[in-house]
Amino acid sequence: MRNEDLITYTKDFPKKGVNFIDFQHQLRHSMTDSTQDLIDLLSEEEIAQADYILGIESRGFILASAMAVMLKKGFVMARKPGKLPAPIEKIDYVTEYSTDSIEMSPIEKGKKVIIVDDVLATGGTLKAVNELVEKMGVEVLANLVIFNIEAINDFENVRAVKCIK
Repeated sequence: MRNEDLITYTKDFPKKGVNFIDFQHQLRHSMTDSTQDLIDLLSEEEIAQADYILGIESRGFILASAMAVMLKKGFVMARKPGKLPAPIEKIDYVTEYSTDSIEMSPIEKGKKVIIVDDVLATGGTLKAVNELVEKMGVEVLANLVIFNIEAINDFENVRAVKCIK
């Protein structure tokens, strides 16, 4: 079965005008393959330099935590508001269908991270996480996603397993 056959699209979810891309069926068939595909986008130097693999809530957690285990790196979470105890760093941003916030526990200045998420749509969440991490004095080595919907974003610093035009 091809990876593309394991992707489903749900029209008007979570609200009218938004088309939701779901890759949970792909994970059921090939979690290791999905994780390895992301790792393959990295250079050996990036892997060696990374202190943490950072996952964006919630589906980014699945991929980032698996990568952290495979690469023997620490795992950091970027979460929706109210999910982490203090101290936290927070940033507000605009998504394709709302405004939102993302929070993280502080990362030590001078560390290096690889940021992982599932789908890059408009790029609001990924850009916000990049901004928040850089505000902490942490270097972003790479941004990785399974799917990049190129037609609706202008995010330049991202690598994707699959690009959707």
